[in-house]
Amino acid sequence: MLEFIGYLLIAIVCIPVIFIVVNMTMAAIWIPIGKAIDFLFHFPIGRLILAPIIFVSAAMAGMRLFASPTFGVIIGIVGVYILLWEKDD
Repeated sequence: MLEFIGYLLIAIVCIPVIFIVVNMTMAAIWIPIGKAIDFLFHFPIGRLILAPIIFVSAAMAGMRLFASPTFGVIIGIVGVYILLWEKDD
C-alpha cells in the first residue's frame, strides 16, 4: 500500500513539475532564437539566410506525415512561401 501511495505521489507531483521545467527550458532556449529570426526577417539577406533553414524544417515535418521526399519538398516550398514571402508587417 505504501508503494502505491509513493507512485501516486510521483504521478501527481513530480511529473507535472518535470513538464513545467522542460517547458521553461525550451522557452529559455527559443526566446533568443525567435528574436534573431524576427531581426533577420527585416532584411532581404536575412530572408535568404532563413529560406533553406525553413525549407529543411518544413520538409522534415512534412515527411513525418507522409514518408515521401516529393511530399517533403512540396511542403518545404509551401513553408518557405508562407513564412518568408507572405510576411509583410
